[in-house]
Amino acid sequence: MTGSPQTPARRLRVLHLLDSFSFGGAENLLVELARFDPPDMELHVASLAPRSQGRNQMLDRLTEVGFRPTYLDVPRLLDPLSVVRAASTIRRGRYDVVHAHLGYSAVVGTLAARMAGVPSVATLHLMPGHVTGGERLKERLAVKVPATLGLLVFVSSAALHGFAERYGPATSSWRMVQNGIDIARFQLPRQLTTEPTWAVVAALREEKGHLDLLQAWRELLKQAPTAHLLIAGDGYFQDRIAAEIDRLGLAEHVTLLGRCDDVPSLLARVDGIVSASWTEGLPTSLIEAGAAGLPAVATDVGGTREVIDDGVTGLLAPAHEPRTLAAALARVVTEPDLAARLGRNAAEKTRKEFAMEVWVENLRGLYADVITRAASNGGRRQWWAPGSARTDPATGQGLMSTAPTAKHLPHAGRPWPLIAAVATILAVLIGGSIFVRAAVVQQSVSMDVVIVPGGTKTLTEAAQLYDSLSRGQVVATAASIYSEPRWTAKWPGVNVTAGSVTPSSVVQIQAVGPVAVPVKTALEQTVSDATPVVNEILKPYQAVVLTQDQVTVTPIGLTKPIQYFLVLLASIVAGYIASFVVRVIGSRPETPST
Repeated sequence: MTGSPQTPARRLRVLHLLDSFSFGGAENLLVELARFDPPDMELHVASLAPRSQGRNQMLDRLTEVGFRPTYLDVPRLLDPLSVVRAASTIRRGRYDVVHAHLGYSAVVGTLAARMAGVPSVATLHLMPGHVTGGERLKERLAVKVPATLGLLVFVSSAALHGFAERYGPATSSWRMVQNGIDIARFQLPRQLTTEPTWAVVAALREEKGHLDLLQAWRELLKQAPTAHLLIAGDGYFQDRIAAEIDRLGLAEHVTLLGRCDDVPSLLARVDGIVSASWTEGLPTSLIEAGAAGLPAVATDVGGTREVIDDGVTGLLAPAHEPRTLAAALARVVTEPDLAARLGRNAAEKTRKEFAMEVWVENLRGLYADVITRAASNGGRRQWWAPGSARTDPATGQGLMSTAPTAKHLPHAGRPWPLIAAVATILAVLIGGSIFVRAAVVQQSVSMDVVIVPGGTKTLTEAAQLYDSLSRGQVVATAASIYSEPRWTAKWPGVNVTAGSVTPSSVVQIQAVGPVAVPVKTALEQTVSDATPVVNEILKPYQAVVLTQDQVTVTPIGLTKPIQYFLVLLASIVAGYIASFVVRVIGSRPETPST
C-alpha cells in the first residue's frame, strides 16, 4: 500500500457508524476497507439499529475481516434518550472521528458524536430520492445536521449537485469523495467463455431496473442468440424478476444467482457488466468491472457518468429505454475488438481514480480537516469532552495542545450559546416524541401474500388454474385464516386484517397497533405462524410473500398535515422555552474569584 510518507505515532481511531448491518453497498465498502487495513487507522464499526431488529446479514462478513461489531441501540429518530446513550458509548470508545454512513446515521450519529465531543463526518451514498412528507424531512435533516455539525460527504459530483439543487446552496462543509476498491482483488485470471456471458451485480430492488434489463436482453438475443445473463444479488424484488423471466421466455438465457459474496470470482468468468439502474450515487459494480478489465454498458444516471466515459471505458444509454440499452449491448457483445479496448481503458481509469489507496488518502484528508475544525473551537469542544485531546493523523501530535483552553476564552466555563442550542435540539426531539406518544397514535404495517397453485411455474399458468378452480374462494379462505385473532394473542392491542385483491391472487394483510408495541414484528410472526396452516388447508395451493412495506406511524383521527403541524408547534414551543431558560441563567453575572 502507498501511504503518507510519515507514519503517525498513534493510529487514528475511527468509528464507522451504519444504519444497520444489513446487506448493502456501504457495508461492503467497509468490509473492503477493513480487508485493506490502512496502517495508520484503527477501524471500528457499529450499528444504530439494535441487534433485536434482525438486520444483521453482513455481521459475519464484518467479523471475518477483523471488526468487532457493536450496537448503539437507537431504534428510532424521536428517541432522545437513546441518542444520549449512544453519545455515552461513543465517548467511552475515545474515538478520534465518527464516520456515519447513510441518512439515518448521518442525523443520529452526528448528534450523538457532537454530544460526545467527537468530530464527525457523514457520507450520503445515494442520489436525492423522490420523497415527500416525513421522508422528505428526514432527507433534509440528513443533509443539514452533518453539514452544520461536521463534514458532509457525497460520493459523486452528481450526488452533490443533486442535493445542492434541493437543499443548497452547498457550504464549505460539503465535500465530494469518490469511493474506492482494492483493485488487486479483482485482477484474477480470466476464464474463457464459450458463449457471450454478462452479469448484473445489484440488489434486487425495483429502482435497479432489472425488468428493463430483461426487456433489453430479449432484444439482444435477436443479434446474439447464445448470450447469457447472470443476475447476482438478492432483495424483495426477486419474485417479480423471476416471474418476468418466465413471462418473457428467458429461462434458458438468464440465471438468478442470488446473493454473491465473491464478486471477483464472478467477474473472472464473464465478458462484461451491465446496469439498467434508474438512480446511482456511485455504482460500485461498474468500478469493480473496470478493476477486472471488463467493458460495461449502463444507463446514464447519477454518478454513473463519473465511472464510465461513454465510448472510452464503456457505453451509456438512457434509463427506461430497453431498446437503446439493447443496441449498446449488441455493439459490445458482437464486436470483440471494441470490448477489449473498452476493458483496457476501464482498467486504467479505475487504477488512477478509484484505487483503495486514493480513497484512503482522501479519508485521511477528511479526518484531518474535521479534527482541525473541532480543535479550532477548543474551548467548546473541551467543555463537551474534557481531557479527550485529538491528534493530527499526519503527525500524531495533539491538535488541541496548542488550541486556546477554556480559561483563555471569553465567558470561560460558560458556553451558554452551545448549551442553548443543544437544549433546543433536545427539546425539539422530546417535544415531538411526547406529542407522538401522548396522542392516540397507532402503527400500521402491511404485507402482500400471493396464493399460488402448487406445481405451477408462472403467474400466467397460476391464473389459468384459478379461472377453473374458483380463485376468489381460495383467496378469501386464505384471508380469513390470516385474520384470525389467535395469531396476535401475545401482542396486546394489535389487530390483523386481511383482504383479497381481485382479479389477482393477492392477499393484503395489515396489522395496526399502539406505538409502544412492535407491530411490524407482530405481523411478521402472524404471517410466519399462519402460512403453514394456509398451505395445509388450501392444498395444493401455497402462500408466497411478495413485498413488505415500511412501517407508517399515523395518529388516529388526524391527517398527516395536521400531525406535522402539531409536532412542529409542540417542538417550537418546547425549544423556545428551553432556549429562553438557558439564556436567562447564562446572563447572570459571574462572581469574581478572590
